[in-house]
Amino acid sequence: MTNRCCIGFLFSLLVFMTSCEQDDPVIFDPVISMEIGDATEGGIVFYLDESNEHGLVVSQEDIGEYPWGCFDLDIGSAADTSFGSGNANTLAIAESCWQPSIAATACLEYEHEGYSDWFLPSRDELLMIYDSVGPGNQAIVTIDFSSSWYWSSTQVDEGYAFVVLFDGGWTAAFNKYTAYNVRPIRSF
Repeated sequence: MTNRCCIGFLFSLLVFMTSCEQDDPVIFDPVISMEIGDATEGGIVFYLDESNEHGLVVSQEDIGEYPWGCFDLDIGSAADTSFGSGNANTLAIAESCWQPSIAATACLEYEHEGYSDWFLPSRDELLMIYDSVGPGNQAIVTIDFSSSWYWSSTQVDEGYAFVVLFDGGWTAAFNKYTAYNVRPIRSF
């Protein structure tokens, strides 16, 4: 038997290596390791699921100050505070509130790095952003946040919705007609 060299090359994120002892290629699926704080998928990763392949990113920038919108309109389907409810809350706001230039529609209209599926985070998603990549985690602060209030997609009642202060991590219920910072998120 003659000695043959091993040849390796990368093709579509799969590494094919020809074994020195056999002619059939062996396929290796490289694990791409993402971490909280990484810049990818149009934003900064602030949550990863157990597989480390899916999660949520937050935009690297505020998109402006907007009112939550529709003061005196109860949008009960946008009252979920829990993690994972931001997209449903945002869609419920957009379907029920016809007021122009509000936080939810600003997120839905936002486009960045080819991504256009952004939404307004729920209260608990905002708190996770604060704690994981915001000022609440001094070890992994990767993007700048204003030391002010940010709207969540979570309604309290017909006149109020939740905000989170990115200077201390406090939550409060503020009137829907006042403009506060908006920072969209998206899932991947």
